[in-house]
Amino acid sequence: MKSFKNGHKYLTIISHPRNDVLIGVREDRNGNSVEELITNAFTDKQKESMNTLSMNM
Repeated sequence: MKSFKNGHKYLTIISHPRNDVLIGVREDRNGNSVEELITNAFTDKQKESMNTLSMNM
């Protein structure tokens, strides 16, 4: 990745889409970061009720 070679650092951030509440932050920007955030930030019941994921790169 060209941007990584230039010293850019990235984060994965989860926030609530309607009220902009920060839910969690992890280093890196990959699937593992997202999975870790979702696993640690939400109960099983909350995860079952999710139906939308938005991403901004």
